[in-house]
Amino acid sequence: MHAPSVGSLLGLLHLARPIIGASNKGPALEWSPPTPHILPNKDAARHNAHRIFTTLHSAGRQWGSSTDHNGMSFFRATVPEGSYFFHGSQRPDRPTGFEWLAFEIEHSQFFATPWDPSRGPGRGPGRDPDGVDVEEWHDWRRAHSAHGAKPVLFLSDQDSQHPMSISEDGRRGSNVSRPTRGYLHTYRAARPLNLLYVDGMGAGKSKYGTLDTQDFILRGKTPGEFEGVPGGGVSGESDRAKELCEVADEWARQGGGRIDGIMRMEVGFEIIYCHFEEGGGLDLVSLDATALRNETGWVDPQVHAFEWVRAVGLRYDGFPKTRLNIDWSSIVSAYFYNINLTNPDTQRSEMPRVVNATNEERAAIKSKVQETMAVQRHNGNNIDWQGIVDLLVGRYSDRLAFLSKEDITVEDMRQEVNFLLYSYINFDDSDAKPSLERCRAKHLETALLKRPSWTQEDELLFTAVETVSEDICSTLIDMWEILGHKDASLAKPKQYLQGLKSRLNWSTWKKCGTCASVDEVCFVAMFPFGTVEDHYNPRCKNRTEIAGGWRDGGGERYWKM
Repeated sequence: MHAPSVGSLLGLLHLARPIIGASNKGPALEWSPPTPHILPNKDAARHNAHRIFTTLHSAGRQWGSSTDHNGMSFFRATVPEGSYFFHGSQRPDRPTGFEWLAFEIEHSQFFATPWDPSRGPGRGPGRDPDGVDVEEWHDWRRAHSAHGAKPVLFLSDQDSQHPMSISEDGRRGSNVSRPTRGYLHTYRAARPLNLLYVDGMGAGKSKYGTLDTQDFILRGKTPGEFEGVPGGGVSGESDRAKELCEVADEWARQGGGRIDGIMRMEVGFEIIYCHFEEGGGLDLVSLDATALRNETGWVDPQVHAFEWVRAVGLRYDGFPKTRLNIDWSSIVSAYFYNINLTNPDTQRSEMPRVVNATNEERAAIKSKVQETMAVQRHNGNNIDWQGIVDLLVGRYSDRLAFLSKEDITVEDMRQEVNFLLYSYINFDDSDAKPSLERCRAKHLETALLKRPSWTQEDELLFTAVETVSEDICSTLIDMWEILGHKDASLAKPKQYLQGLKSRLNWSTWKKCGTCASVDEVCFVAMFPFGTVEDHYNPRCKNRTEIAGGWRDGGGERYWKM
């Protein structure tokens, strides 16, 4: 067992619970500890238990992070040495400083698409008969970062695309008259990379609050600073990336350990990588120019879009551990605090925001992120909280859906509930009934074996997961007691079940199931793609339907500023 670091000792003073297994290496952190009354606590974890449960289930997964896109949490994540990443650019030069990396090659291929000035303004990827230039997609305008490389997507206020071209400094202007190539960079991690993962649709530039934790917690901005700014300030990606990397570098200078980049999600996971230059942790593997429209090998933008979505669909349920590791015990979440997370938009109350939290409260969360990122622990002590949550979702998701069928009979419901509680009843007892305690604790036993080495965050996660488990079990027991009567009706059990499902709100119930054809993908709105209908009612779509969703008449766009 290692002695706690100074950062951990500060946490001990403020949270009255030791972090066991922390490293004592490195200088002390120079940071302002949280104000004593603004602390993560079990009462908040119980109050927000279902949202914390959903956070664990969705983290690092495209599907749940799309349906519940307003992330409120931070995690330490690592990718192994030798991992491949991709960068699409309009320049053949290796960037320096901060830039963007994609986990999927299909993601970066979009940004490496060549510019063809012969393609006039169009109506989106469904334009008949032969598609559309990527510059026109979704009425989005492409701008470039300070390094002239990563295109930053943001919603245009106008109805048609304003293409940009390459100028001498690598930026696109409006006067280039000949096609220009794009370039696909492939990089390999020269060492394990340390990332700060911001959950939810953290790369989604929208008015919904997808950027709240970055702008108002990590960057320390206030909502008032964005008043009157076009797009509410959400489109300033270059400034955002620059400041996030400055925060990471400052924490490292204070002895908090290296953070190589910020991991976020849009239609695909990406990394704002803070030091692209040689020696920054990335080896350049290849740099390939992309095909112009009239060359053999050119790919239609509709195909690009569909295959990008298909590739992203492979991450609906997350990454293999050989690709990404999230330290669940490192979580820092706004849900752990007694703060106001109400959305000022009453029409979107299901999506939390931090705009109503005080500056002091947001600063306290930022300090906790800094402290947690500084503490290095042995992986053997970490609890796989997502795995525990998966066991609960796996056991109950389909069965609760079955119990919710409109045409279910009393006997079918009785038999299913009997089955779910069967292993928690001792039938030798004269008054045999399900044990709430055994049902509640069943899937938490493996975590409890490691309780002596739990972090403060583990205690809060346990509180939340146990609360959700108890909610499921107690609801089923209430249904069991009613259904045990011969003359039982479905009214009360259905009422209990409806309330439970509303509280759980699991993303699994929005999945499409297996699509009928291999030329279809289950599609949900993922920034910058998708309509309002796609968000609320995901379904299987083919290439034409996905492309048609962005032309006039394809439906109301979901992602707005």
